[in-house]
Amino acid sequence: MLGGVLTAFTSPFFPPAAHAVQNSKRAAGDTGEGPFCDFTQTLPCGEYTSYDRTKDGLLFQDLRFGDGAEVTPHKQVVCDWDAYTFYLSHVVQARHLPKGSDFAESDMGGFLRFTPGNNATDDTKKNTGDQNVLPAFASAVVGMRVGGIRRFIVRPDSLSYPGILSKRGGRFDEGVGPVPESLSGKRALEFVLRNTANVDKSLLFDVEVLAVEGDGNSGFKRGPGRWAEGVKSKTS
Repeated sequence: MLGGVLTAFTSPFFPPAAHAVQNSKRAAGDTGEGPFCDFTQTLPCGEYTSYDRTKDGLLFQDLRFGDGAEVTPHKQVVCDWDAYTFYLSHVVQARHLPKGSDFAESDMGGFLRFTPGNNATDDTKKNTGDQNVLPAFASAVVGMRVGGIRRFIVRPDSLSYPGILSKRGGRFDEGVGPVPESLSGKRALEFVLRNTANVDKSLLFDVEVLAVEGDGNSGFKRGPGRWAEGVKSKTS
């Protein structure tokens, strides 16, 4: 679906020695308190100056501005999504569905349905039916409109999968989604979530809003919108 709008991003820095770790942390402006993007708490998270932040601190960038119904708290939203790992740039989810037409019935099972709360830590309205959605998704979609596509970076913190910086690693099989559809996607995500080496556990998501509760869009046809400056040429 959204794989064509994925642009290259810088490979993470892998420090070869302790002094290099400290140098990289200082170069990144780190004070010794984080944020860190690895289990060992030595790899500082990269900064992305071209991204904006939600009120929860989530890094995001709008690729397409939707013209349909607005996503508001406590109304169910239906989204299509892609995901990639920063470490080794593995594909977690990328269905490459056709743009600008109705979806086939077989496509609809992979859509993410959830009800965002007032903020990413509001647990009262995040249920997706048989699983909960990452807090990052609730933070990312509020304020978007049907037809919009937003890219966001989920660092290994409270907005990501549970346990991502614990000794056992993060899990996606304990009721928190989204869960990749393919076996290869599940393996790619699991490899990063459960890796206890100092690798960047950040995840990149592209999400497209297809419908909002009450908007009458029962056919899930991609909504109207306009591409952000410079994005359309990269997808042609």
